[in-house]
Amino acid sequence: MGFSNKGGIESDANEAERQAREFRVALQQFLNQNSPIFSAMARRGIGTGDRDFYDLAARIGETAKDVAMLVVSMMEDVPPQRASEQAIRMIRPDIVEYVVEHWLAFDAPVDAALEARAIVAVLRLADSRFDFSPYGRGAQASPDSSVALTFVAASSLMACQTLPYDFRAADPAALQRRLLETVVDAAQENLPKMIVEGCPEAETRTVLQSLVKHFSKLMRAVYERETDLMVQRAATMDEEARRRWFETMDPVADIVRDFRERASHLVAMGTALAAKAGRPSAGDQPQAA
Repeated sequence: MGFSNKGGIESDANEAERQAREFRVALQQFLNQNSPIFSAMARRGIGTGDRDFYDLAARIGETAKDVAMLVVSMMEDVPPQRASEQAIRMIRPDIVEYVVEHWLAFDAPVDAALEARAIVAVLRLADSRFDFSPYGRGAQASPDSSVALTFVAASSLMACQTLPYDFRAADPAALQRRLLETVVDAAQENLPKMIVEGCPEAETRTVLQSLVKHFSKLMRAVYERETDLMVQRAATMDEEARRRWFETMDPVADIVRDFRERASHLVAMGTALAAKAGRPSAGDQPQAA
């Protein structure tokens, strides 16, 4: 083997690793920025096949982008077009959740400038002594402990959902386990779509944790929606009618089915957009919806 050929092989390997890393980063950004939107749609009962789904998702995403840009520009005291892209990316997931909650609460468009000023006013009250790097969270925990904490958080989230309303389950703990297992199974099933062969174990673990976190929130939204529907339907029945109705219904199966469909769509959209980011000719990374 000639030295020039060896150099070419190493160059190809480096390029493949670069593309794989860009894919993972873009996919993580997509999940962070779009998972709250998918959860909001689930809580509203808007299916992935509905005509308004992607239009609403795009509008929420664009509004969140505008709010994040304005917040950073105000904090940095620069024009919006000169606001730090890195800072915008770092705060955008939280801004998305803020915009989503506003939309759910008021069912009205968000005034980006007004909300940005409100957020900045709160940020300026914060004590800088409590600032911390988001990259430092969990730095003192072992990898296994970090994964365990993620699963404990997911389990806690499922418990918070099933305690107020459990669809008259004979074993509420079994219901909680079923929801958690569905979340974990979906995360493990989708994990291979998000990593490449030979992906470092630490990065694989991080991606799995990210999926469990986002899928747990999506499951919560789907569960809340089904709970609301069941309560509304049962409100008009007497107790005997309710008992017979619950004996013939399997709302948890509907929850699992709806969750898996939405989780699949979320990952499919993310991998499609992230794949473009990993190509040499892709240019800028795609803006998530």
